[in-house]
Amino acid sequence: MAIAITPFEALCGFRPLEEIADNLQLFPEFSNLVGKDIASTFINIVKETGTSSDESSVTQNKAALKTVFAALMNKEQDEVTKELNALVQRAKGQQGTLPELITRLDQQYPGGDIGVFSVLMLNYIKLAPGEAIFLGANEPHAYLSGGVLQFKLEI
Repeated sequence: MAIAITPFEALCGFRPLEEIADNLQLFPEFSNLVGKDIASTFINIVKETGTSSDESSVTQNKAALKTVFAALMNKEQDEVTKELNALVQRAKGQQGTLPELITRLDQQYPGGDIGVFSVLMLNYIKLAPGEAIFLGANEPHAYLSGGVLQFKLEI
């Protein structure tokens, strides 16, 4: 558990699969980076399974998400830099939380940081002092700004 002691921003857990699929379509740089075939397969699986909770769909969705995330995180730096430069140029001309976050993170972490692309896959959260988040075991997260107190809860 993390409790904000100042205004705090983080990326925490994966976005709903439909949002990730939308981001693959809205940001061609993201799709290029993970690979067109992987992006297309992911989008099709999400369309087919939707929010179904049957075991087969959940397994298929998890596998597709893992494939996209692994493809993103294992790219060569020159590809990341090329696509990130294009993504930032696209974001500079747009309004909204995602474009503004992409632009700001690229400025904070210059040099082609792959983590800037993670905003297209992970939930963006803002906390006021005193608000808290719970992070499950092995849940991807990144603290972007602000201060928190962290506690490990044992049940």
